[in-house]
Amino acid sequence: MMTPRLSRRSLVPWSFAAAAVLGACNLHNEGVSPPEAALSYPIAVALSREPSPQAPRFLYVANSNFDLRYNAGSVHTYDLNKLDELLGKYMCRTLDEDVQLSDAGTRFVPDNTRYLDASIDAGAPDAGSLDGGMSLPDGGVAFVDAGVVDAGGAVADAGMGGIALSPDYAAPTEYGNKRGSLCDGRDSEAYARCCFSTRTDEEAQSVGDRGLDQIRASSHRIDSFATGVALSPSGNRLYVPISSRARLIYLDVGEGQLDCATSGRCTRGPGVDRGDDDPDNDFPGQPTAIATGTLGDLGLVAPQSGLTPDTPIIITAHTRGSISVLVEKDGVPVLEHVLKGFPQRPSSVTIDPQTKLVYATFEREAFISRIALRLDLEAYAKEQQPRELLYETSRIALTGIAQPRDLRDLAIDPNDPTRLYALIRGTQQSVAFLQVDPSAPANTEARVIDAVRVGAGPSKLDLITMGGRSFLLVSCYDAKMIYIIDVASREAVAFVRNLSGPHEVAFDAARGLLHVSDFRASVLRVVDLSGLVDERKPPPRIVATLGSPQFEGGLE
Repeated sequence: MMTPRLSRRSLVPWSFAAAAVLGACNLHNEGVSPPEAALSYPIAVALSREPSPQAPRFLYVANSNFDLRYNAGSVHTYDLNKLDELLGKYMCRTLDEDVQLSDAGTRFVPDNTRYLDASIDAGAPDAGSLDGGMSLPDGGVAFVDAGVVDAGGAVADAGMGGIALSPDYAAPTEYGNKRGSLCDGRDSEAYARCCFSTRTDEEAQSVGDRGLDQIRASSHRIDSFATGVALSPSGNRLYVPISSRARLIYLDVGEGQLDCATSGRCTRGPGVDRGDDDPDNDFPGQPTAIATGTLGDLGLVAPQSGLTPDTPIIITAHTRGSISVLVEKDGVPVLEHVLKGFPQRPSSVTIDPQTKLVYATFEREAFISRIALRLDLEAYAKEQQPRELLYETSRIALTGIAQPRDLRDLAIDPNDPTRLYALIRGTQQSVAFLQVDPSAPANTEARVIDAVRVGAGPSKLDLITMGGRSFLLVSCYDAKMIYIIDVASREAVAFVRNLSGPHEVAFDAARGLLHVSDFRASVLRVVDLSGLVDERKPPPRIVATLGSPQFEGGLE
């Protein structure tokens, strides 16, 4: 996870139980096929890998189809350059003009939406949340995540395949002879930095009709209940673990297009339902987490078999307590070894090329497992094709914190592999800053040197770098927000609110944008993080919502 070419993904808290219960359902019914533009409970996101210094060109999204509304899940590809065009055309991201606004023309509603109405000096909207409805003076318009609130207080739904602008960044609109804009008010209630244009109300509302489908580059159907997504180190192959069918599918990637060698549902890849003569028929069940890297990342090279340090590998964790390694051979991921005997419900796997080890965490355990890779020397002696074998080197126990028995994710400091960051759920509900004790036998203890409390339901942890500073991003599913922690100060320095059920994130360092899978609402959120390192910019906030928010079923 700590290098640009590595990725690792894990599950949301409910997915293990959900897969077990729903796995018995008829997932291949003849119901409705997923529309190409529909987001359906996006579970995981990943960015394309481009030759440096190019910015990522595509965003990959795995849709889990959690409520079985459709007869399949899906994978989508979105063109980030086209998204840039939309953001540049309809949103104010360049805050280079100071505009003085009168107090009389500035109004607030509880979610911090700021607007200027048509008459400028008309009264403020009624109190209450946007979800409960609000009234605006005649001719007034306010932008919200779900679409546009018109003068009568009704929300114009962005619709299937819509893109809705957030309150803080919605572009200005002209009402008759008056101009109004949603502006950021970080300096004072009456002072904001904005850019102005003269779009009409009709043009503003049409953004939702043109958005998501316009930036979609491709899509492909897959089985329901995907649990993650990961790119190969070269970026030319996409791997998606599937819980419902206990398989790992793979799709080839080229110029944003997804290819599975079939036009129907993609089922290509190792799984438990293969024939007895299939070398992949030992795939050990429901995959819960995935990491991708190379043989060189784990310090293993087998020149006798034609394998090189750049040969791709895939590490998968499985519900019933096993870790697998797959190696790309002759263009096909081959299951080489399954290491069993781990606790059930592994929550994450991370490849660390510094220590040449795989790190694994588990939902109900208080330790971190370290796993290495070696060659099967007996096969060499018999002049057979060598197989790569996993073995556990040690288990790191956490000391200095009471009963941390629910580890959900892990990050490793890229400059010091003895510094770890563990995401703890349960009563601790925090990010623990760990120092591996070099005096302990085989480095089997990690001392908690600090901890930062986070919101309810912490699910994912990501370590990013911006402007020479390191930050930890924590998605808190139940708290409906993302915590941003400064690594140097060990303090939460910012929060991303107004989310419904955030899970995975993908950080685009070149653009300073964070892409968030908002699982509960079945949308993607785009968050501008540039304010973390540039005081001239607003604090981190949602700048766009891709898709139409769905709340049917009341997921908790």
